[in-house]
Amino acid sequence: MQSTAVPVTIRFSDFAGVPAIPDTDPNASPRGLAVKFHLPDGTDTDLVTHSYNGFPTATAAEFRDLLLAIAASGPDAPKPMPLEKFF
Repeated sequence: MQSTAVPVTIRFSDFAGVPAIPDTDPNASPRGLAVKFHLPDGTDTDLVTHSYNGFPTATAAEFRDLLLAIAASGPDAPKPMPLEKFF
């Protein structure tokens, strides 16, 4: 999105962390992709992704509720904590 080329370093990964595991092995899931952008000002920025097929909630509204419950569930939160109530 700019006229200057930006070099990148890209890394693919398997979840298992076992160097010899074949990519086609079901135990290698989820797969990952990391992209490091080497920016013109000398800094770097990273994107890290995983191909995990699962999300903690079914809707955006439930995800918001989950984040609010997490934020309200510290060590001093009353029992049952908001996160426990959410689950």
